[in-house]
Amino acid sequence: MFYVMPNYLTVDDQSQVKPLSWKEKFALTAKGTFDPYEFAIVGVVPGIRQAENAYPAFGQGMAGYGKRYGAAFADQLDGNIMAGAVCPSILRTDPRDFRLGKGRLGHRFGYAVSRVLVARKDSGGNVFNIPEFAGNATAIAISNVYYPLPIVVLRRVSPVLQFRWASTPSGMS
Repeated sequence: MFYVMPNYLTVDDQSQVKPLSWKEKFALTAKGTFDPYEFAIVGVVPGIRQAENAYPAFGQGMAGYGKRYGAAFADQLDGNIMAGAVCPSILRTDPRDFRLGKGRLGHRFGYAVSRVLVARKDSGGNVFNIPEFAGNATAIAISNVYYPLPIVVLRRVSPVLQFRWASTPSGMS
């Protein structure tokens, strides 16, 4: 994108594209997730969160920034792998973005917006984009493991859950 950011999941000519195997889906997603650019761009989010003192249990200073960076990178990793590899492999859809590229601006814009809801099946044709929604929902659920609970919520839950949370690294402040 703009010849600066990597964009491994965009395809220009969809008529000449063969389906990806599950191994190729994972490899392509990992290539984008672990691109050096991703490490830099992910670093912006924890800086903003630290300035806002989001998740105060992470603390301030370099240690707090490091915890926020780890959580932000894990968010990126979870979302990419679940929405780009796991769910598309299970549901047999193609995680790539098939760009229209030709036609009037309004038509291309409408097509681009529709791709949020529409995915291409491995066998050809279109289907509702369940992998995008299911993958991101799963990533959000996973993130509950490594983000600290607000202390108000923690006091309202059962003592067993309080013990479990306090005994994990993400539960420590």
